[in-house]
Amino acid sequence: MIKQTLILLSLSFFIISCDTSKKQSDSPLKIGNVIDISDFDLIDVNHGKIEKNKLLLIDFWATWCGPCIASFPHLEKLQKYYRDYLQIIAISDENVDVVSNFLAKKNYDLHFLNDVDKQLFTKFNITYRPISCLISKKGEFIWAGNSKDFEEVLIEYLNSGQISEPNITEFNKAYYNQDSNFEKKSKFDNYEVSEGIDPKLYFAKNQKSESDLIDIKYISVPVTEIIMDFFDVKNLSIINNRPELDTILVNIEAKSKILTYGQGKNIILKDIQNTYNFNIQTKSKSTDVYILKIIDGNLLEKNVENIEGGGMVERKSSRHIITRLSLDQLASYFQNRLKVYIQFEGDNASKYNFVFDDFENLEALKAQLNKIGISLSKQSKDIEYFEIN
Repeated sequence: MIKQTLILLSLSFFIISCDTSKKQSDSPLKIGNVIDISDFDLIDVNHGKIEKNKLLLIDFWATWCGPCIASFPHLEKLQKYYRDYLQIIAISDENVDVVSNFLAKKNYDLHFLNDVDKQLFTKFNITYRPISCLISKKGEFIWAGNSKDFEEVLIEYLNSGQISEPNITEFNKAYYNQDSNFEKKSKFDNYEVSEGIDPKLYFAKNQKSESDLIDIKYISVPVTEIIMDFFDVKNLSIINNRPELDTILVNIEAKSKILTYGQGKNIILKDIQNTYNFNIQTKSKSTDVYILKIIDGNLLEKNVENIEGGGMVERKSSRHIITRLSLDQLASYFQNRLKVYIQFEGDNASKYNFVFDDFENLEALKAQLNKIGISLSKQSKDIEYFEIN
């Protein structure tokens, strides 16, 4: 009897020891550490499964985080294109019902899990979100950063098996060794932010392409205008609950041989937010939108401009002289003039020249558009906008 008891005790100890050996250490992860996701109690929200023998990108997010939600379409494209090599999972630490109700209104093609006990969030020491963390097939933690920067990193890793120069910022520096030479390589060649002093000195040299190396300069430009430039949106797509930001002038100069505009502007935006204590959320609303559509292609074709060059708009003698604008750009110009949502709907890459008499309302504009083969009609649509608080 005593011998049998000893055998049972020994077996119990063996089982407990096996369970204990599977648990992760308590210290936060650093690049190079190994992690096994199966060690964590994660709740599957949309009936997916973690696939073996693939790279794993963990995207930490929340339903209240506008930038997180704005990144999902990009993550979906990455998941679809690199499906043979990569799985992307989005993990929240919120209540499962909150996440399920949110996802029920969407149609994201991603695998969602919940870490309600915050075990994985604690292990990765999540203080900022969104942040994405890449795990190798062997379970090694090899990269952390913004998902906007991830595709370039992924391509390099798939080609060489290495990640040479991660972009280290306030968001991810805790994962990297502080004496790493990566940090030196990721800085701007020239970067300065200061307060503007005189609106008469206004100067703005901005960029549009996220992938170009950053080279921008602002002198005495309102904070709100810089936000609109960085998000590439117009007045109608911004709700500013911090009107003082319209009057705070900022000087920014930033240039780099390494950082792209997409990478650099995120760093700058974070610095400005910390300085002036505001946040930005992405939201959507249902509103009236006026849609431009081609109704007579032959009539419109008479206004096509085949000479290459940039577009422009001039105002002369109460007329709007349009030179080399696409129909998308034309809709944007009308939107700025009339302060209502106007969009072009259709597939058309041509540039056009037009001359419009001055128009003070939609009806006056509609009458002129009909004469060149374009209709203007009202629809109710969901519009994404940014809210500053």
